[in-house]
Amino acid sequence: VAPQTPTYAPTPTPPPTAPPTPKPAPPTLTGSGSKVTATFCLDPGSYKLAWSATGGTDNFIVHIHQGSGDSPVSSVNEVPPNPSSGETVYDAGGGGCSFYAEVKASTLNWTIIFTAL
Repeated sequence: VAPQTPTYAPTPTPPPTAPPTPKPAPPTLTGSGSKVTATFCLDPGSYKLAWSATGGTDNFIVHIHQGSGDSPVSSVNEVPPNPSSGETVYDAGGGGCSFYAEVKASTLNWTIIFTAL
């Protein structure tokens, strides 16, 4: 009897995996007057919160909330035009997608930019 040559089955190719979903960029919030923003996401950690407010001499007050019923963090309380912009640090703790800003600025046009540190 002649020796038999072993046969090998091809190795199956694993199915392709989906690329990871990119994380959303930290938000830039803009508006006029007083308002409560839509919710936004922040990854865990600290952020530079840069702000500017123009168009009047009202108080510019920003409270950052995480979810309903929380204790908001007062991030900005200034009277433009002196100063009309500034920076502070905001700690997002464990992060999440239930953050929102409560802005009090009756006649001001404003921008708030979060940048991860």
